[in-house]
Amino acid sequence: MHAVGTFDYHYHILYAWMTGGGPAGSQYSPKLVPENCVYQMEYITKMACGAGRVPLPNPAAYPCPMMTGYTYYFESDILGSVGYPEGVKLITASFVEAFGLPLGDQVRQLCLNNKWGLVWVMADASKCYDPRRMLDLTVLPSTTLNATVAPAVSAAFTTMWSTRLTDPKWNATYATKWSNYTNETLNPGVGDTLLWNIGVRDCENYDACVGITDSTGTCVCYPE
Repeated sequence: MHAVGTFDYHYHILYAWMTGGGPAGSQYSPKLVPENCVYQMEYITKMACGAGRVPLPNPAAYPCPMMTGYTYYFESDILGSVGYPEGVKLITASFVEAFGLPLGDQVRQLCLNNKWGLVWVMADASKCYDPRRMLDLTVLPSTTLNATVAPAVSAAFTTMWSTRLTDPKWNATYATKWSNYTNETLNPGVGDTLLWNIGVRDCENYDACVGITDSTGTCVCYPE
């Protein structure tokens, strides 16, 4: 995408993305064809207006912005220097490919070392199962994020992690495990730890906040 902008001035970036993402003749996706218009407009609406908190987001109203097996997103080409590690506010990791595995342990340790939040996302190469993000409740206490966690939810999270290497059916049932864990009826209080990604106007301080809870729409943030 050959367009420069900021979170306060980003609408022209969305226009560049919708019209092909680059100069004439480029191979950048998405292609400027009629069949792409519906999901492009849906995504632009969410990016420009935010997911919204009244009414609260839900999977039916805000489906995963997926197309052909991967997620569209803003790719930053930053004109300047970003401080490290303070320039990172959140790490996202694959529930399918890393949760409960040695790779997941390494991701956790990276976040623990830097006091970053860690969230798990539920998608594979062909499908996004849930547009929400699941807070890692082992990493969370090492951060200053203001999320609230019920003890039973924390225990369920730990159990789900520990069974990845011991349950021979785990890889065939990961979608069910995610669904059961994120079910408020089966796991009361879990909605406080499930986050929707935020639009630029959803929270007062975009830079300090990482998402809004599925339960109440509360912004989950680091202190100023």
